[in-house]
Amino acid sequence: GYRLETLLGEDWTLRQNFRYGHLRLDRRVVWADSAAEDQRTIYRLARSWNDQMSQAGLDTQLQGKLRAGATEHTLLLGLDWNDQKGRARQFRGPAPDLDLYFPVYDQFIPVPDEPLNNYTQRIRQVGLYAQDQIRFGDGWTLTLGGRKDHVRSITEDWLESKVTEQRDSVFSGRAGITYLFRSGWAPYLSYTESFLPNAGLDAQNNPYRSSRCKQVEAGVKYQPADSRLLFTAAVYD
Repeated sequence: GYRLETLLGEDWTLRQNFRYGHLRLDRRVVWADSAAEDQRTIYRLARSWNDQMSQAGLDTQLQGKLRAGATEHTLLLGLDWNDQKGRARQFRGPAPDLDLYFPVYDQFIPVPDEPLNNYTQRIRQVGLYAQDQIRFGDGWTLTLGGRKDHVRSITEDWLESKVTEQRDSVFSGRAGITYLFRSGWAPYLSYTESFLPNAGLDAQNNPYRSSRCKQVEAGVKYQPADSRLLFTAAVYD
């Protein structure tokens, strides 16, 4: 990945961040399935995962300051792009029983060969966002922002021989106001919405739906003069 930042004149800055990552998971476990009536024998099963995922993200943003009358504006405009592709191959199978009173842990465990999941999934997301932080009066700061996301996911389930496509187009906004006293106290109130695509399948082998959240928060911050300490308190829902 890389991070780029360059000045465009005195009050404007252009930034771009890029990151690519690849993850591979090879996991084998033995789980307790149930207990026998003799209260000493545990029936067990074996599971294995052979999953991998690649993800690339690119975020480009422009930040600048300007003055309009008695107000000062800090503007932020950005375009966010993400591409995620994953493959899941999961199996299950029998495992030898375990005697709780005389456990033998070095038993041979066959490699699970009963398919549990076998699918590929690709999620592409493009988000356009904007924010304006407005300073006015004697200590007031108003923040207004919004983001529009477009998401497309394609899931190919090889066990059930089906392809599922999902599309989302969601707007999420945020607003907050703060008053900064000269003594260092700053009470604030904010409202925020969020949106997040989710990868993977549920118990019925259906792709997860995207998550949407709302939050209301009120609080106060305090920073003593000539100090590096910051105290905060908040309530939120």
